[in-house]
Amino acid sequence: MDAPFKPTQISNGMIPDYSTMLKLLARKYFSIVDAALTQALPNTLYLGSRFAEWGISKEVQEAAAEYVDVLSYNVYKESVNGHSWMDIAALNKPAIVGEFAFGSNDRGMFGTGPNSESAASSQQDRAAKFTNYMNAALRNPYFVGAHWFQYVDEPLLGRHWDGENYNLGFVDVADVPYASLVNAAKTVHAQAYAKRFGSTGNTVISFEAAENLSLISAYNQATIQYVSQGATDGVRAM
Repeated sequence: MDAPFKPTQISNGMIPDYSTMLKLLARKYFSIVDAALTQALPNTLYLGSRFAEWGISKEVQEAAAEYVDVLSYNVYKESVNGHSWMDIAALNKPAIVGEFAFGSNDRGMFGTGPNSESAASSQQDRAAKFTNYMNAALRNPYFVGAHWFQYVDEPLLGRHWDGENYNLGFVDVADVPYASLVNAAKTVHAQAYAKRFGSTGNTVISFEAAENLSLISAYNQATIQYVSQGATDGVRAM
């Protein structure tokens, strides 16, 4: 018992066994959750676990793809560019970004986000990075959406449970919008149908014209306008 701990040396022969075990464990986990959701919440999409893009294994992704309806990833990088991203085509499942954001320290915040390598240099740069990221998701046919984290900046002195204090909001802590980012989002969202489905590139819906509509009414209006431009039944927008 007093002998010093000696870590196991991983040999090439052990790797296939570990890979098989990992996939079996992951398959068991996702199958149990899938069965429980099917029983308790039938006809409800199972979005799986929000995988950290930097630490997810091929085995766990493959196991999840057998049971989930959508693969979910948190991706704090410059973009999700390319159809080969995470070998998602081989998994043959829709994917969604559960979290992404870009922060800057030009407005008094100390933190720029979980990944300093993708930090923005200004609010205008945040808008440019947002546009690039969303356009990359729109170009990838496997992505069905990307969720920005979060609506409002974190507190300057840090959130209470871990002190995180990033400039991640569409609005600051006084509820003042970051105009560059908001306008970039309006532009990207208004052109999303055209970019995804290859229409003539005309704006599908004017958000200014629909600003007095409820969310559902605005979405229905956008759908009607897009169908009138030639979309076929069964086509689902991001």
